[in-house]
Amino acid sequence: MTGRPRVAAPPPLFEPFVVLIELVERRLRRIRPIRRGGILGLELGRRRGPAVTLRDGTSVDSGDPIGLIHLDNRAARTISALGYGTAGRIGRADLAALASWARRQAPGRRPVAYYGETLLWPYAVREGFEARDRRQTVGVRVEDLYLRALMAHWSRDGWRRLECGRGELRSREVWASDAAIQRRFGTVTGTLPGPRLRRRGHRLLRTTPDRPADGR
Repeated sequence: MTGRPRVAAPPPLFEPFVVLIELVERRLRRIRPIRRGGILGLELGRRRGPAVTLRDGTSVDSGDPIGLIHLDNRAARTISALGYGTAGRIGRADLAALASWARRQAPGRRPVAYYGETLLWPYAVREGFEARDRRQTVGVRVEDLYLRALMAHWSRDGWRRLECGRGELRSREVWASDAAIQRRFGTVTGTLPGPRLRRRGHRLLRTTPDRPADGR
């Protein structure tokens, strides 16, 4: 590092442990790639908290099926080397593939909405998600430390990434109803292939073959 981070973060000494935690967490939560060559993953679950009413009027009640969106940090780092515009196009193709998958699900399985907790919430907002503040509990503060450490590890700028920007780097909730995803991405093809990296020393993260996010 060339300076001090503008936000609290674990020291670089903990970096290997953070990466290990990420690997174990992804396996335990059964996060699956939305499509081959993409940068987004999907975890299927049900709403456990209180009911939430989204901007378009969609009500997400406790127990409703939802999809949790995750960023594949390894793939995102590789793809971002080609430019953030390329990464954005691939992310939008992921969401188009998600919309297509959702339309094939039975009513009781189809997510009512999609949700995430991320430091990169401005990018989600650009794609139609709505962002909401998280209550700053001890658990949320610890999770933000973990997310900042992941950002530093996977960023092309390394730990210097935490010196950029202004203000506190806090995660926010991002939400989009299934209806909103269908309106924005339902008519867009989701088959955009991932980039072919020809330079030595680069390879895409190995992903599962194309199939719906629930493995069927």
